[in-house]
Amino acid sequence: MSKKSDEKISLINARLDRIERILGVPETQVKEQKEKSLSKPSHEQEQGQTYEDEIIFKQGNLLGIVAVICFVFAAGFIIKLSIDSGWLTPHRQVGMAAILGISLILSRFAFVKLDSEYASFLPAAGSIILYITALAAHSYYHLITTDGCFMLIGLVSALCIWLFLEVKHDIFAIITAVGSYVSPLLLTMNNSNTVYTLLYYYLICSLTFGIISIWLSSRLLTILSSYLAILLTGLAGSPVVIILLQNDINAFVAIILALHFFIFSLGTYLQSRISGKSLSNDEAMSFSPVLLIFYVMEYHFIYLVNPEIAPWISLGFATFLMALYLSAKRVITINSGSETVLFAFISIICVHSLYLNILPDHFKPWFFVIVSMWIGLYRINTANMKANQSLFIPYIAMFIVLLIEYVTIIGTLIFSYVSDNMLVVSILSVVSIWTMVIRQNSNKSDYSALAAANILAVSILWYLTRDVSSLAVSLSWLFYAVSIILFSYDRKDKEMAQSALLVLLLATGKVLLIDVAGSATVIRILCLLSTGAVLYGSGLVLKKADTWKRPE
Repeated sequence: MSKKSDEKISLINARLDRIERILGVPETQVKEQKEKSLSKPSHEQEQGQTYEDEIIFKQGNLLGIVAVICFVFAAGFIIKLSIDSGWLTPHRQVGMAAILGISLILSRFAFVKLDSEYASFLPAAGSIILYITALAAHSYYHLITTDGCFMLIGLVSALCIWLFLEVKHDIFAIITAVGSYVSPLLLTMNNSNTVYTLLYYYLICSLTFGIISIWLSSRLLTILSSYLAILLTGLAGSPVVIILLQNDINAFVAIILALHFFIFSLGTYLQSRISGKSLSNDEAMSFSPVLLIFYVMEYHFIYLVNPEIAPWISLGFATFLMALYLSAKRVITINSGSETVLFAFISIICVHSLYLNILPDHFKPWFFVIVSMWIGLYRINTANMKANQSLFIPYIAMFIVLLIEYVTIIGTLIFSYVSDNMLVVSILSVVSIWTMVIRQNSNKSDYSALAAANILAVSILWYLTRDVSSLAVSLSWLFYAVSIILFSYDRKDKEMAQSALLVLLLATGKVLLIDVAGSATVIRILCLLSTGAVLYGSGLVLKKADTWKRPE
């Protein structure tokens, strides 16, 4: 920038300062507006650091956070101060804690002129103290009824929302959320009534911070609140707590966990709709662990209540998320990272709940037939499937299920009694794989698909001919290999012809090592002549296969 430009900018700033003095604008307000404009979030700061990260890890803010922790612990010790001392009654302990919380909230207005952001630490600490005071008055000292406790917690939540509208700083919401979820751990939950109250308390907190996160458009607040709510709710309903209380609260915990899920899912959805922006890759990945934690906990508690409905309810959660995704996709562009996390979560639910728990065992092998036939008939390019990043995990999940069923079919053919249903499935499975090989959109056949078809076909032929004789098994294998070679010659498919080589070697080895040794002389001669002729002719075709070019 030139010297003249610098002089012009300095002159303009000086004129603006004179105008502000004439209008009587306070310097603190001007400074505050400048600070807001400089500190305004830009979704992604340099080097990948978000605005929420920056406001938390400033050196001064770290000291403020430690101060909040000190205030909250002070209130906790006031509440838990021993009654046996006699000089401080429970009513006075709760009253002192409440006065401390209100004083911290009011003190914010005294420090706001110095630094409005830093002053927001005080109402955050005060809100946390009021939350824990209301909870302690009911659960720890039994001074108020359950309805009175919920009323007070609701009032504190309304106060938090109002304070946020006044403070308008992310740090207030984040510190208040973390402290409100964690601070009840200072209290002793020694009966079932207090556990029920705590679960309701966490639900009210989730509603409060869910609303604030939407107004604030803060993904960080949603992520933190969801982790704390789901983990602490699951901890409150853990087997240790249930054993100590001698009370079955599994159904209630499952309901509360589901409500947390709906609150934060809808909150994330509404943030995206209002802002018009999808989750970033980092934000989406941050949600993936809490989704898995929720699914494990929710399924566990529902299973303890009723094992039969647990997988169906799990599918309901997957359907709900898919409905939100489809609704959001109509108005905004969904980030690939969001799609990856969503489809991965739905895939896990489908594999665990639908495939492992809902599908009857006799129908599971048909899954292999249906999927492989679908890929073959619609000529789906498996290479494009692998390249689609957002669907990578669903494809992996589908492949694992197909592999399980494939191995199951072969194991049944070789080691077990095969029912008519399984025999039909086995034959159709070979047909579906060959359909996939023949109709695939590629200039060369897939070796893995050819190997899968050949291994399954050899297993079926072994099962069908093993009761006839060992020689019949070998002849069926030779016939199958020759059929593949002839078919590949007609298609000029080099890979298909080469895949028959393994079947030929297997049949030849069995004839030479097993069948010839146990047969009469005439049968031996015929076996050797026929095997030699097949090998010679096949070798000639395979030699010519290198020059084949498949028609376009």
